[in-house]
Amino acid sequence: FGECLFNDGVTVVLFNVFDAFVSLGGGAIDAKEIVKGIVSFFVVAFGGSLIGFVFGLLVALLTRCTKNIQIIEPGFIFVLGYLSYLTAEMLSLSAILSILFCGMCCQKYINANMAETSVETVRYAMKVFANGSETIIFIFLG
Repeated sequence: FGECLFNDGVTVVLFNVFDAFVSLGGGAIDAKEIVKGIVSFFVVAFGGSLIGFVFGLLVALLTRCTKNIQIIEPGFIFVLGYLSYLTAEMLSLSAILSILFCGMCCQKYINANMAETSVETVRYAMKVFANGSETIIFIFLG
């Protein structure tokens, strides 16, 4: 599952690099443009990962402070995860890698910091969203 998401994120980044090459035209691509494309690939990939890491740490820190207010804990998980995605998308970085790294960074701390009922709420809500999304994708694909 994780490898598939990582491949999707890298594919989107590579598509954007090659799309920029196509917009330049075949004759305008020289060694300087290729180096800029390689640098752009790493900036977009690692920038999205860095944003996800930062938001993952933010989620971990916020859930540490919500022991007395358990009703908003699941909301922090969903809202800040989506905010990680939107921030990376606004900055033209890899949003897929951003949300992937956000989840990877905060998973360990969330289970330790949140109440058991909040963890179960997040787990079941994610299952519902995943199954619903999968169903919609299969309906569209036929």
